[in-house]
Order: sequence, then C-alpha cells, then structure tokens
Amino acid sequence: MDNESDAEMVRAVLSGQTHAYGRLVTRHEQAVRAAALTVLCDWHLAEDAAQEAFLRAYQGLGTLKNDSSFGFWVIRIARNLALDAARKRRPIESLEAQTPVAATAKAGPDLDEEMARVLAAVKQLPEPEWLVVVLRYLGGRSIEDVANVTGQPEGTVTSLLYRARERLRSQLKETSYEC
Repeated sequence: MDNESDAEMVRAVLSGQTHAYGRLVTRHEQAVRAAALTVLCDWHLAEDAAQEAFLRAYQGLGTLKNDSSFGFWVIRIARNLALDAARKRRPIESLEAQTPVAATAKAGPDLDEEMARVLAAVKQLPEPEWLVVVLRYLGGRSIEDVANVTGQPEGTVTSLLYRARERLRSQLKETSYEC
C-alpha cells in the first residue's frame, strides 16, 4: 500500500480530491468487512454493512475530529450498522435452522463451520481486544498499523492481542459457538 497516511488522505478528500477516498476504502475495506462479519456471521450482510459504513463515513467525513483515526472510526460505523442489522433480523427459527450446518449455509461460500465458531468467539471479546483482533488477523494489518489506527502504543496492541488469543483459545476449547 502507499505511504500516504490516513490523515493526509482525509485532508485530500476534504480539499476536493475525492479520488483519495478510494485509497482509504482500499486500505480499510478488509478490516471493515471483517468487523461486520464478526457480528453478522453472514458474508453478504457483512458486505452490505461495510459498503454502508464507507458511504456514511464519506458523508460525515467533515465531522471526523481526528483525521488519523479514520480507520477506527469507519470500523466503529460498520460494527454499529452490523449490530443494528443483527437486531432487525432476529426472526424465530426452527430448531433445524439453528444447527451449525444451517449457520454455515447462511454465512455464504467462504465461511465454513470452524470459521463461524471463531467469529462467534471473537464477537464475545471485550471491545479493545475485539478491535485489535479484527484489525490484525481479519484485516491483515501489521502491529504498527493496528497501533496507528487505534491510537495505542505497539506494546499495548501486543498485550491486547496476547490476551485476546488466550481468551479465544479458552473459549474455543470450552464451548461450541454458533453465529
């Protein structure tokens, strides 16, 4: 990816260089989609939430207080949209529809049963741990990038990741989760 910071791209968009927003989307789309996916456990709904998050972020870009926090901000928007969508789609399902196979089928072609279990466990993490896991492992970001997006020192990010991995390891051993 390019060496231009989020803050520089945000300022470019605000000054009329709208093409810079495409670079922001490219930089953050994987993490934003992953944030929505951890909540919704449905690839298509997560795509929709991610697209809506980027649209809302673009529309509200002038209200962003800290230009360098764009990544964190758009991930929060996506997570909130995903939580809203999850609340709206809670119909009563039959017992047969609640099996892990059904959960996997709803999730889309790229989400197998094991991934659904992991995403469900990630969803249970405290927010600081959830965010660094989404950025690092689902978003493919480096520790340095995660630190920049979250505004945390690299050592804190490393500690949060360690605690999250330990918590996930314990949760996945003890319980079977479904999305």
